[in-house]
Amino acid sequence: MSIGTARELLANWYGDELVSNILETDVTVGTAPILIAARAGAVIERVISNNGAATIFVSSKAGVAANTGIALGSGNTLSFQALSDFDLASCDLFAISAGTGNAVHVISTQLVGTQ
Repeated sequence: MSIGTARELLANWYGDELVSNILETDVTVGTAPILIAARAGAVIERVISNNGAATIFVSSKAGVAANTGIALGSGNTLSFQALSDFDLASCDLFAISAGTGNAVHVISTQLVGTQ
C-alpha cells in the first residue's frame, strides 16, 4: 500500500480511516504560568500561534518561567505531531511571558473514532 497522507498511514496501521475532531482555543498569556492546552485523549497534533507582542515560553511543566521552555516569538507558530514529538502533542502545555496580554491560539487535532 502506498502511504501519502496521515489518514492512509492510520488506515494501514489500524485497518480503517480514523475520524478527527479539531479543537480550537484562545488564551491570554502573561507573567504567570497558564495552561494553554490540556491533555485530551488521542491528540495527534497541536499548533500554537503567538499572536501577542512579546515572546512566550511553552513547556510541559506547570512551573515554566520566562527564561525556560521553548521560546515562541511574536507572530510565530509551533507544532507538535504525535509521530515525531510523541507526548508533546497530547500532554498538558503551559506558557508564560515577560509581557502581559499576549493572545495565543491553539489548534488540536484529536482522533475520535473510525469512519
